[in-house]
Amino acid sequence: MTLDSEWLSICRLDTTSDMPKKERLNYEYLKERVLEVGRFSCFEASESLELGRLFTRLCHDPELVTDNENPGYPWTSVRRREVPKP
Repeated sequence: MTLDSEWLSICRLDTTSDMPKKERLNYEYLKERVLEVGRFSCFEASESLELGRLFTRLCHDPELVTDNENPGYPWTSVRRREVPKP
């Protein structure tokens, strides 16, 4: 087998699997990691009941804006909501 390209792209379908379990199941740690990366995958959100609850909470967090249209399946983008200055 020969490769026609000089680079290889690997797409991970998660953003949190390398976190220690204790941190991964802590909402604040999970929230900060997802904000750092800017997205999460539907696969990691449905990995377990506990994670499903945390990602559901993340999607309803009033401090955050989520968008599952861009960048598209299986990703949901996440960013902090801009607070208007008074």
